[in-house]
This record gives sequence, structure tokens and C-alpha cells, in this order.
Amino acid sequence: DDTAFDQNYPPTTVSDWNVIPTETGGALDELAKKNASDNIVYVATNGSDVLGEYEIGNPLKPFLTINAAISAVPVNGIVKVLGGTYTEEIALTKEGVDLNISGCSIIGRMFINKSNISITAIGATITNNTINPLFSTSSGAYTNLKIIGGVWDALNEECIVLSANLTGAIIRDATFISNIVGNVVQVGSDNAKFKDCFIEGTNAGNVFSFRLTSNTTGVEIENSTIISNGGTGVAMDNDTGLKIRNCKSTGNNYGLFTTTIAGASFDLIAEDCTFLSTAIYGVNLNQVCDNVRFTRCTIVTQNANQEAVNIGTNRTAAKDTLFEYCTFFAGVNRQVFAQNENVADTSVTYVNNCNFNKLAFVYTAQIIETGTVYQPNTPLIL
Repeated sequence: DDTAFDQNYPPTTVSDWNVIPTETGGALDELAKKNASDNIVYVATNGSDVLGEYEIGNPLKPFLTINAAISAVPVNGIVKVLGGTYTEEIALTKEGVDLNISGCSIIGRMFINKSNISITAIGATITNNTINPLFSTSSGAYTNLKIIGGVWDALNEECIVLSANLTGAIIRDATFISNIVGNVVQVGSDNAKFKDCFIEGTNAGNVFSFRLTSNTTGVEIENSTIISNGGTGVAMDNDTGLKIRNCKSTGNNYGLFTTTIAGASFDLIAEDCTFLSTAIYGVNLNQVCDNVRFTRCTIVTQNANQEAVNIGTNRTAAKDTLFEYCTFFAGVNRQVFAQNENVADTSVTYVNNCNFNKLAFVYTAQIIETGTVYQPNTPLIL
């Protein structure tokens, strides 16, 4: 205690030197109390949710469950979960909570219904044990979600569902995996940003690994890998906006797919990406509008009887597409572009300064090319 620092303490026996303070009720506990913060709570596998046995701000008197800690922490407070395995459904129901589960194993789903939630999960694993999405938003209107790190394994359900009631999400350095026949990551939130992520649908019947739902704009994906072992890497529903940079998107069907709904609009910018299909088209554009641009992208099909790009006949009139400084690898038995001419389709596809692995480039009134180079021996390096 304080007196011990002010007075000399001459030990009379050897045993006096070997006294170890107890962690609860002893010197360490007193030190922890002095340094305690009212803005942070701790959770540990040997903690307690019993009133009087936990103490806010004291790491030596932690809570037992994450939900109890969230209930006790003040608004804009920190919940620090110490190492171990925790099996519970986590409800982030307090404004501004900063949940740190780094190094932990979480078994159970999470959902939020408040704004300014931050989840730090570096070195953590989060595994689903329900028939619900592993992470989702509940009813209400929220802003500013941040997730950093973590391996999120949804087993046979959706990994993460960001609904339209959430605006502004930042997801970084996270891995999302599911064996679902459906969507691994579903984004309906405007201005969601994904960076340095890995997303994979492992099921051979997987539909979309990363899907933008209708009327979602301002979404960005950067420095990420998206894989669908049974369907499409990245899919865009009608009236959506996406910027995708320095990514690799692979699908059994399509690397990138846009909806077939007639009259839909898109805002699509792809830069320095690889879009690869093992069975059909690397890129399948059924519906496009004015602001669709591919720059320095590699677009590939590994099927000898498929084109690299499909430009569908459902395009709205006078909506153009630009490919610039791109490289295309089409099937040996097909053209680079698949396009069925539609006399009512006045859209134009501009192909500028691109490279092709074959000479059988499709020429129609709707495709205008300048500065293209035929390179039949260009190696495919992915």
C-alpha cells in the first residue's frame, strides 16, 4: 500500500523476501485500481459476471462474457477481450463501442444496431454456430462501422451482410470464408470500403463471393482476392456503383458479372485487376452505362470454347464502355469479345491500346478499337 513506499521495511527472515502479493485483494490489485479507467472493461475466461466480482477498468477483475462487458462499458468505451475461446452471440448494442478480440477464438455470430462500432480482430478466428449470417446489421439506421482483421468462417451461411440501413463501413485485413450456396459477402450499404481482404466461396455450387445488392453506390474494393469455386467472384445487381482496384477476382462462371435486368445502370471502374473464369467469361457485362471503364486489367477465360468478355444485348441504348491498356486471353476456339448485335443497341465499346492473345477479334459496328496489339505468344501469368 502507500505506507510501504514511505517507510523502511527491514525483513527479519528470508521468507519475508519471498512474499508474492495475491492478484486479487493484494498489491497487484491495488495497483490495477489506481490505474483503472472508467472507459475500458476487460473480459477473460476466468472472469465473472457476478456483481461485485468484476470491476470496470481492472484487468485483474474481468467479466466472463463479452455481452456483459458491452452492457457495462460506457458509450464510446473499450471492451478488451483477453485470449481464449468464447462461445456466445455478440450483440453490439452500445454506441461507439470499440471491441478488441485480437488473438481470441469466438464461436457465435455478431450483429450491430448502433453507430460508430469498431471491431479489432487481428489474429482472431470468428466461427459461426448458427443458421444466420456470421455478421450482420439489425433494424435501424447506423453509420461508421470498422472491422480490422480476423478470419471469419461462416461455415454454410453468409459471412457478412451489410444492409442498406448502414452507411459507411471500412473492412481491412480480414478473411471471409463460407461453404454457402449463396453470397459470402453481401453489400447493400453505401460507401463500404474493403481493403486487403480475402474472400472465398468454397462450395462448388457457390453463387457469388462478393455481391452488391440493388441501389448500392460508392462501394470500393482494393488490394483484395475474391474467389468463387462454383459461381462468380464479384457480382453487381442493378443500379449499383463499384470501384475495384488492384484485385484478383476468380469464378467458375465469371470473374465479374452484372445483372441481366434491362434498363439497369452501373457506375463501374476497374483498375489494375485480374478477372478470371475457369468455365465461361472473365467479364460478363449484361447491363452497362456511361461510366464503365477497365484500365490496365487482365481478363481471362480458361475455357477453350469461351470468349474473354461478353457484352450482352440487354444494354441500354447509348451507354458506352471503355477498355484501355488491358490484356485479354480468350479461348483458342473463340473470339475475344462475345456480342450479339442488336440494331436497337446504339452503345459503343471502345478498346484502346489493348493486347490480345489471338487474332480472331470480333468486329462489329458497336466495337471501336485503336492501338490494339495482337500478341499470340503472350504468356499468361496470374
